[in-house]
Amino acid sequence: MASTPRSGIAEEFMCSLDAKQPIYLCGGFGGMSAALSAALQKQAPESLTDNFHTETKLKRKAYDEYNATDAGTADPSDYKKLVERLADEGVDGLRNGLSIKENRRLFESQSVEEIVGLVREGLNLTLGKK
Repeated sequence: MASTPRSGIAEEFMCSLDAKQPIYLCGGFGGMSAALSAALQKQAPESLTDNFHTETKLKRKAYDEYNATDAGTADPSDYKKLVERLADEGVDGLRNGLSIKENRRLFESQSVEEIVGLVREGLNLTLGKK
């Protein structure tokens, strides 16, 4: 994978979404997982805006440098488009075997036991072991 302004969780998430792989978002500790889970629920998190990624000179420089590369030309940073896609996909787009209610719990939980239980439940369902 290319190094992009949305490298890491967001890029891995989008690759898995495009490949229609099951995705388990544990957003209870904040960060990008929480932002992605919010966008799936039709919210607009500040961290998924172009403004957030260009608000300082350093961020703006990285953003502009990426968009000037071949990879940036092929896949420019467009957080508005990303948020719209996630809102369209919704929680069902995760294809992880969990109900909307269970996914919302996974988005918010900070309990390791609960997170592991939900992911295990989803894996069992997607792998046909239940």
